[in-house]
Amino acid sequence: MPLLRGGPARALLCPLTVLAFLAGAVNAAGSVAAPAGASPQGDFYRYPSRKTLERSSPGHLLASEPMTVSTRLQSVSSRATRIMYRSVGLHGEPIAVTGFLLVPRGAAPRGGWPVISWGHGATGVGPVCAPSRHANLYPTSDQYAETDMIEHLVQDGYAVVGTDYPGLGFPDTVENFPQTDLESRSVIDAVLAARQASITDRLSRSVWGKFS
Repeated sequence: MPLLRGGPARALLCPLTVLAFLAGAVNAAGSVAAPAGASPQGDFYRYPSRKTLERSSPGHLLASEPMTVSTRLQSVSSRATRIMYRSVGLHGEPIAVTGFLLVPRGAAPRGGWPVISWGHGATGVGPVCAPSRHANLYPTSDQYAETDMIEHLVQDGYAVVGTDYPGLGFPDTVENFPQTDLESRSVIDAVLAARQASITDRLSRSVWGKFS
């Protein structure tokens, strides 16, 4: 069952912006352009069974599919993938979280692409507020600040994995904002899931993090 339940999505404005950076390396040999993905309103966001979650460990990739992103993000990325992975809830219970992964164009540097795990700022608390549901990674078309930053990071040679945070993305759920322990775990587990999200991309074991 979903971690959190609530009514219709509602706006939540907050001056707090949480950015999380974790660096590793990804070998993108053989990367190809991402094909058009399935509708983000489809079966991808069906919450997995409790048995499925209990059989997996934090960071385990539960599902992935090609993701359609904006023209600007397409121009800098060779691969765009929507991901679902296992994380840990407020009371230590297994939960599912969704997110996205973007890999730069071109040949990876020696040792692979450095990887940044992105913890987005406040977008709202309902299912439709999840960045992975939107081609520009934001629920409205007039907000480009975070998209700009992600675009520049990918253009500068960083693979970017971003969590939706627990409670965003799945139908009939809302985000428990702000629960920093819960959200930070989902940021870290996104890196582990990204290692499994592509046959041709490989993350190194070295990871560091910074929260601000």
